[in-house]
Amino acid sequence: MVARHSPRSVLIQLAAAAGGSILYALSICLTSILAIPGADNVQLRPGVVVPIVIGALFGPVAGFTSGCAGNLAADQLLGWGWWPFWYLGNGIIGLAAGMFRPASGGANYTQLRPVIGVLLRALLGIGIGMGIASLSERWVTNSSWADVVQVNFLPAFLSNTATATILTPVVLLIYGILRESTSLDPGEP
Repeated sequence: MVARHSPRSVLIQLAAAAGGSILYALSICLTSILAIPGADNVQLRPGVVVPIVIGALFGPVAGFTSGCAGNLAADQLLGWGWWPFWYLGNGIIGLAAGMFRPASGGANYTQLRPVIGVLLRALLGIGIGMGIASLSERWVTNSSWADVVQVNFLPAFLSNTATATILTPVVLLIYGILRESTSLDPGEP
């Protein structure tokens, strides 16, 4: 086992953050047409599972970076402008999912309990992250409180919650089964 902050461990976390950012940006670009009717620039994002899983496997910093940088990169590639509070909100999702994970990074994701733990932390991150991002619309775009809640927060919160609730357990359970059957452990250098 390598020390938590060894050069190799830091390199693995950087690679995970970079790879997660690229994967999240790509997933946003590929699903950008899945706009939610009545919402203001909110799409159904199955890719929200990326910062969640990166956070769960590689820690809160890698999870935050993949959510924040991935959303920023996608917005720039799609020409959607500069929305820093939404980048922060997506980063918080990955950050929360990576908090309070086992020190060894060796959670057994073939078991339901650690999977549910990640999902609950991710749902908390979705609530806080989308709440901060939506509240920013009050002063950034001068939106009414009704729009902040109905056009920004609820569509983002509900769509991210639905996709995370469905996809996070599936991805983590598949990862756990593959890790167990191949002795693969990217979270432990």
